[in-house]
Amino acid sequence: MNRDYLKNLYLQRLESERYSDVFRESMSSLVSTEIINAVISLAVQDDDETMLVDLLELFLQNLESNVVFHEKLTKSSFHLLLFKRPLGIQSYTKLKSIYDRVGSRRVVPGFEHTEFLSKNFYNYCLYKHAYKDYQFDLELDAGSLGPVETNLFKDLLKAVCIENRENEHLANYIKTLPMDVSVFLAIVMPDFRIDASRLGPEDVFLVCPSQVRGYDPKQFTKAFLCSLNSEGGLCRVCGRRVLGCGFEEIDREEYLDSVSGNIEEMCFGVSHWEKIRTPRMLTTILRSLFKRPGCLECYKCLRYFPIEEQGEMEDIVLRFLRYAASILSIGNIQVSLRMFPFIRHTPRVVFSYFVILFEGFLKYSGNLFLKNVIRNVSTRNKAKFMGVRAMIFEYYLKGSIESASSTEENTKNEGGSGAVENPGRKRADDLGDLFAPLSEFFDEERKAFVRNNMFYIYPIMYSLSFPYYTPDLAFTQANNHFLIISLFLRGEESRIDEIGYGKDELYRMGVDVMIPLLCNGYFKYDVLSRFFGNVQEYIRAHLPKFLFALKKVYVERPFEFRVCVFKILKCIIEAISGNVRMLFNYLFPFVEFFMRSHEESCGTDCKMIFIEYYSSFFKNDCLVRNMSRIFPYLDAEKIARWSNVKSEDDYLDIVIGLLDTRGHFSQEMAAKKAVELLARVFGDPGKGKGFDEESFVENVLRRFFKSREFRMKIGNVYGKLKELGNDAAFLIGCISQEFLDANPLPSVCSVLIEECTPEAIARVMVEKYLFEMDPGKQDLHFFIIQETLRFIKGPLSDRMEEVVEQFRSTQYFYEYVPVHPVEGVYEKTYTFKRFLGRLYRYSLNEIAKSEMQEYFSLLKYGNLLDTLFLEFHCLCLCRLLLEAGDHKVLGMVREIANNLQEGVDKRIARFVLKLHGFTSGKHIEDQQILRISFFLKDHHNAIQTLEKMIRKERKSELFDLLQYCYYSIKDYDKVLGINSVFARPSLINLFFRFCVDKNFAAARRCLEPKPGHDGVKEESGEDHKGQAPRELDVKILMEEIIDECQDDEVTKFMNDCKKIEGDFSEWKRLESRNEVFKHFIKDCELVSKSKNLLKTLDLIAGRRELAGDNRMLLECHESLVASIRSMMDARDDMSCDEMFESLLTAEKQDTIGNSSQGLHSREYFDDFASVDMVRAERRSERIGYMDRSKSGSTSGYSSLEEFERDLKLAIIRNYRGDDDVGRCIQEIGGMLLKREWCVLYELAELNVLQGKIGDAKTSLKKVLEIFPKTSMLYKKALIRYSELLDTKTAYTSALSILKDSGKLFLLGAKKFESTEPVKAMEMYINSVIHDNQCSDEAVPRIFHLFSEMMPPGDINAGAVLLKKFLESSISLLPPYYNQILSRLSHPNQDVANVVSRIVFELMENYPSKTFWRSLIMMNSQVPSTRKRMEGIVSGLTLDNKVALSNVKRISEELTCISRSKKNELTMEEDFPAFAKMFPAGVTVPNTKVLISGVRNEVKVFNSLQRPKRICFVGSDGKNYYWLCKNQDDLRKDSRFMDLNLIINSILKKQSSRKYIRTYAVIPFSHESGIIEWIGGLSSLKAICDTYYARDGISISETACRFVHNKKIGMREWHRVASKFHPKFHLWFHDSFPHPFSWLVARNNYTQTYAIMNIVGWFMGLGDRHAENILFDSNTGDTVHVDLNCIFGKGKELQVPERVPYRLTQNIVDAFGVLGLEGSYNTSLCTTLDLFLKNKNILVSNLLSFVYDPLFEWRRKSATTPKKIIEDLWHKMDDLDACSKCDVLNEEATNDENLCMMYIGWLPFI
Repeated sequence: MNRDYLKNLYLQRLESERYSDVFRESMSSLVSTEIINAVISLAVQDDDETMLVDLLELFLQNLESNVVFHEKLTKSSFHLLLFKRPLGIQSYTKLKSIYDRVGSRRVVPGFEHTEFLSKNFYNYCLYKHAYKDYQFDLELDAGSLGPVETNLFKDLLKAVCIENRENEHLANYIKTLPMDVSVFLAIVMPDFRIDASRLGPEDVFLVCPSQVRGYDPKQFTKAFLCSLNSEGGLCRVCGRRVLGCGFEEIDREEYLDSVSGNIEEMCFGVSHWEKIRTPRMLTTILRSLFKRPGCLECYKCLRYFPIEEQGEMEDIVLRFLRYAASILSIGNIQVSLRMFPFIRHTPRVVFSYFVILFEGFLKYSGNLFLKNVIRNVSTRNKAKFMGVRAMIFEYYLKGSIESASSTEENTKNEGGSGAVENPGRKRADDLGDLFAPLSEFFDEERKAFVRNNMFYIYPIMYSLSFPYYTPDLAFTQANNHFLIISLFLRGEESRIDEIGYGKDELYRMGVDVMIPLLCNGYFKYDVLSRFFGNVQEYIRAHLPKFLFALKKVYVERPFEFRVCVFKILKCIIEAISGNVRMLFNYLFPFVEFFMRSHEESCGTDCKMIFIEYYSSFFKNDCLVRNMSRIFPYLDAEKIARWSNVKSEDDYLDIVIGLLDTRGHFSQEMAAKKAVELLARVFGDPGKGKGFDEESFVENVLRRFFKSREFRMKIGNVYGKLKELGNDAAFLIGCISQEFLDANPLPSVCSVLIEECTPEAIARVMVEKYLFEMDPGKQDLHFFIIQETLRFIKGPLSDRMEEVVEQFRSTQYFYEYVPVHPVEGVYEKTYTFKRFLGRLYRYSLNEIAKSEMQEYFSLLKYGNLLDTLFLEFHCLCLCRLLLEAGDHKVLGMVREIANNLQEGVDKRIARFVLKLHGFTSGKHIEDQQILRISFFLKDHHNAIQTLEKMIRKERKSELFDLLQYCYYSIKDYDKVLGINSVFARPSLINLFFRFCVDKNFAAARRCLEPKPGHDGVKEESGEDHKGQAPRELDVKILMEEIIDECQDDEVTKFMNDCKKIEGDFSEWKRLESRNEVFKHFIKDCELVSKSKNLLKTLDLIAGRRELAGDNRMLLECHESLVASIRSMMDARDDMSCDEMFESLLTAEKQDTIGNSSQGLHSREYFDDFASVDMVRAERRSERIGYMDRSKSGSTSGYSSLEEFERDLKLAIIRNYRGDDDVGRCIQEIGGMLLKREWCVLYELAELNVLQGKIGDAKTSLKKVLEIFPKTSMLYKKALIRYSELLDTKTAYTSALSILKDSGKLFLLGAKKFESTEPVKAMEMYINSVIHDNQCSDEAVPRIFHLFSEMMPPGDINAGAVLLKKFLESSISLLPPYYNQILSRLSHPNQDVANVVSRIVFELMENYPSKTFWRSLIMMNSQVPSTRKRMEGIVSGLTLDNKVALSNVKRISEELTCISRSKKNELTMEEDFPAFAKMFPAGVTVPNTKVLISGVRNEVKVFNSLQRPKRICFVGSDGKNYYWLCKNQDDLRKDSRFMDLNLIINSILKKQSSRKYIRTYAVIPFSHESGIIEWIGGLSSLKAICDTYYARDGISISETACRFVHNKKIGMREWHRVASKFHPKFHLWFHDSFPHPFSWLVARNNYTQTYAIMNIVGWFMGLGDRHAENILFDSNTGDTVHVDLNCIFGKGKELQVPERVPYRLTQNIVDAFGVLGLEGSYNTSLCTTLDLFLKNKNILVSNLLSFVYDPLFEWRRKSATTPKKIIEDLWHKMDDLDACSKCDVLNEEATNDENLCMMYIGWLPFI
């Protein structure tokens, strides 16, 4: 029955029935912490002592028998019984027993607890004993205590006295007690004298002899002995408290005489005094024990005797054991058994014990009790007995021979016939019977016992010439290797030759011989090589067998190992060290198995040494990728020492690997190790002071804002730690999404199998499920892999084939046990595991009954591994049944959907969704899937289902649910897009609009009933409300949104934050699941631990930057400031601690300054006239971590006011970003009243936002007057002020003050560009030198200005400037290489020469980034250009010349490949010279990876120019595919891609998640080149062709009908368009089966399509026919190809293009049911808006493109470069982005335009 259902049932019964009875009944069904806590709560409230005692007795009983209950009770609130429920003597006794078993739970008693304990005697006593809290804190009235209470009180008082010696207050209290208190006073007061008669036996340990009047030294003998072993006041042997001192030394001989004959005293002395542990004493004790068995304590003393092998004491023990064996009485056996645990087990001692126990076992076979005792001892100590197996088997077999001989002799004496077989005589095949007594003794099955020990049995039988051994060929062949092993171990290798084994026979038994030899430490390779050849080669050739045999011995016979298993593995590694594939694929699973299994018997050092050795054979990337499965065994220091990492980024790779570990360790374990490593790397490791949180935060912040790669990795770490719920995530900080890359498209969560064939299922099983194995079930994994491979006919991937190769020849065996059929598959009370089990049994039996035996053979092992594996089998079986027409599975789904509100296990409901996806949505009804999706809050699945339903019928209620789902996943563009779908928005639409705007008050009013408005009720769907299931009721869902938004958790936390303003210690009570609030709690913790609060506040401000100045965090920090102020106010200056010292000092100085120089006349002035007075009040400024990363300077806070000031400024910026002008003004006014003049800059920005440019200039002017020129604020204000003035004078004046501002140089350069090009060029260069963020705009303009210079003087000046630029910033130029290279064709020789020098420097320093791109100029049709390139190449170094020569040769070969006319090509047959060229020291184009080879296959595409796809193999082992094109000018495509890269850079800088899909284009000449191949691309035409063909519709045939007219025309348009109903959306469903990946892919498609539409419109890109737009089946991205029809060229075609971009019905259809509304329009508008803001950068990067003399428009007067640039500028003049987008969409979708498009453009699809 479902666990949750049962738990709720018992909780309900507790409210009405006797709680102890309900609890007793519940324990038979489940153990729940919630029920335990509920019972304890009821017991606390109840006064019935009997019922409480009954409950505690139940607790005790279950603690003894139920491990789970023990764990749950430990975590429960049972301590409340002690702190809130008065106890009686019985309940005290029971609860004390519970505490003794469970231990105390650390609870700090509050005041109310202390008061309760003081009033309840039993509770007080139990608290003291349970929590070991023996501080003297309460003066009890002992006069009113009864006898029982008095004894408890005395015990407690004695413990208190021991812990509080020399406590005068305690002594005074003791003197008032109405009892004999002399002993207590003697303990507390060292100078107190006491009579010896008053001391009890245990009291002598607590006082000094000098305190005792008339004491006898013998009285303190035991105390003296305990003092010899005292450590920290406790005796190490017996655990007694020893407080006394000054004991007299006793004489050994006198002591021995005094204890003579007293076995107990002798044993006490032996255990405490080393001097008397002599052979004589051992003999005395053993003689006494064998005469009169003593108590257990007497036997324990035997452990203290130093018994050594071949020593005198060992001989004594053996003598007594032989005596016991000779008599073999039950008494002697009993004494021997009691001695066994306490005597050192040398081999001879163990063997002697075996003889006693075994002979006793045989002699007293009728005594079942004794037999069981002996069998238990032998089983528990089996490993020890197995260590002397050679002695045991020799003893046993010799005894068998003697027994058989005597039996035969007796038979002869009795005159028996020799023909009668002696019962003792056994044949070889009867060895099981021969060893039956021994196997029974060790409690093993006979045959298994003989088989596992044949290693010892066979050689002994052979050496003894066992008389009843009958030679048997099969037996001999199966066991002869044991004889060989024995001879090797005895050093009698020469006898092997004498026996006469052939070389082949020895070779075959090599594995069976070598593994036991290695386990026994036999590593004589020189000897072994005589018989088996080269040992390492032998191991390498038989590696799988070696590993399997080693594991078999380890599991079945671990006692055979005389050496560490890792030493054997090291030998195996040495044998295969040259084969990395074997080292990892073959060996790693076994290494992992031994790492886990060898945990208890081998130390960590041994493991670590082995792993260090093993890992040394792998490259670092392989180590980081895979060793995380072993790292959790090691400490962070060792990982850091030998993992061979050289930077923090490498450490982060290891941390990420640890956090990604699955299936091998608990996530908590891996996360703990990852956090340890993080702490070591960033927690100030250099100072050796241990982990310091502030140092950690500072190091992370410093690196975070400096390195983008670090941001990505630490963001990944943060996300994974957050998922695991690890608090270390919030020590890193709540990282804002603006600093992180967008998450990649996730892999499909539910596995899709298109055709459910056995081979397809087997492939998924191998690749997805079987290699994340649990080492504990390794053999089962290996067996299932072996069996599954039988169903896979073709090859797997190269990587997988390397792994599974070993399993194609293994012989693992598992005996299949048929599953029992079931009737009922599902009940609502089932747990997920039980549901899967029953479903699997049902479906497997149904498959077995049918004709699908192959499926049965493949899927019958589904229940052997984990739940995921079983679930996959259930999915496969259910799909097979559904496809066969089984209705029971559908009935089960229907029942689950109907029971959602009745406690269905959510994992069962999730299984239905997986089944729906697994069957491609063909069988389960949409309504059922929709209900389950809403029940599970799986909004992505719900969206997919709703859109499918809306395509069938556009109902408003479906749109309401869709709007709710989009709101739930925070896709607000689509939420607002749905409002645009309807002409008149409903209340529901308005509700979501208000929710998006965070106006929840208005949203709540939409839910309020409006009497008298029937239309509203109808609108909200009242007619359907009664029919709709609860989970689909929109009104309920909307109320949930309001409830969640008010909560609630945010409101409560913000209210709790207010509490810390008065008492900072309240931060410890703050709790939240919200990551921002957890970040703040960590801030509070940093403050609480701080030793320098100003430094801590600086770190907290940095963490706030990291979180993107989150609004909620800003509000929390306001409370933090208030709490710090309250702490400062509450402290006395004379007693301030280290934390507040600097803060209070700064505060004091600040107050003095204000009192002398403050503004006395008025607090706030409107005209800001009193500049001198204001300057006196300005404060120093802190440089944020982001600015520090740019400027390199650092500055922290000098007062709390500065932190508060920065906080307010961040709040103002936050409000301004949200266009909340009112709050912005309010906060600015508040800061001005406090004379925080830095806010004037924010006021200026607000004025600009409002269009008040004059006011903004005034505010900025005052900032410049108030603040010093060295401050960051002054610099920002000066740049902004100059930008608003926008005059040459302003920029010149500003640059005379601020000489290092890149932005200022960039702005000024634009002003001088038209009149003073040299000065403008210099300013552009300075802008890049001082700020490389300006390079995208400045670098293209630098080279454009230089190329347009005409006067020689300007050219010379420009050349000097470029030389300076090259020296300082050459590393920034490679991205602009194509633009620079195009200037080589410049007609001015002086300009071309300067460009040549720059090209030379770039080629010399960056060959991998320039060589391939230089080919276009090396093959130029212009002779002068070729000549210049030859001159450049001639100056390169020899290595670069060789590399460039190889690049040119490769390009020539690729051009030949592209020109081939054959339909089928291979490298080896058609281009053998090219295949042999590599390696040639050449990098793969557009990468830093060297080409190591080329693959043989060449794919030829069936298009006009027949392009060929070839594949380079990189030095990293990866494949790089390229498309070779001929008769195609790729120069414009290449430059277009350069522009797209610039646009992507702009998008990234704007913290946008949008991007353009780019690819590398390498033109070789004006008619050939290569293009980077992107796998998984399909054209719009190909996709649509596939889906229309299913309906018998042909796109080509339709197009052919209009070829003559070249267009469709308006008359035929509607008929043709209606014939091609949109199908493109189906491609997304088929390509992305999981709803989440489907939605992400569609969003990617929508955004990339919208962005490229704006890019295409801006660039005048035409020819967007259905084969030039491709879509990525891996991500959904749009990819445009053939980009040479640009700058409006499409309008000049024979059939002019009339649309700005392609927006045909299939394109719009794939955007979803919202069409253009939502994501598409939003992306279109935001991209256009971004273009408007960055048009300078875009146009700058087009200058070299447009002015390139190689292109045709330089040769046509009609399209001059100047006109093209002017047209680009005019496109963006006075433009409203949204309005323009509407116009463009209207043009693109207008039927009149589409019908006039060229028919080959396919406007109808």
